[in-house]
Amino acid sequence: MLEHMPPAASAAAIKALRAKLDAQEESLANFQQVLGDIESVFGRLQRCLAAFHTGLDALNWEKKRLPIYKAEKKPASRRLSRHHQPAPHLSAHPAPRRLPS
Repeated sequence: MLEHMPPAASAAAIKALRAKLDAQEESLANFQQVLGDIESVFGRLQRCLAAFHTGLDALNWEKKRLPIYKAEKKPASRRLSRHHQPAPHLSAHPAPRRLPS
C-alpha cells in the first residue's frame, strides 16, 4: 500500500498510514483470536451435546430393561353411595368474629 504513494507524500503522512495499517493488522489478529475462541467453544459444546445424547440413549435403554410393576387394586373399605352427600355443617350461619380489644 505504501509503495503506491506518490513521491511527494510527506513523511508524516507515511507515518500516519503506517500507524493505521498496524492498528488494522492488530485488530485483524484480535478478531482471528476471537474467532478461534468461538470455534473452540462450539467444539466443546458439540462434544458435550454428543455425550448428553449418548447418556440419554443409555438411560432410555436401561429404562426399557426395567420390569414394569402394576399396582395391585385394593378393595374399598366401604362402598360409597351413588349420590354424594356433603358433610353436615355445624351451623348454617357462623358466629360473628370479635375484634381483639
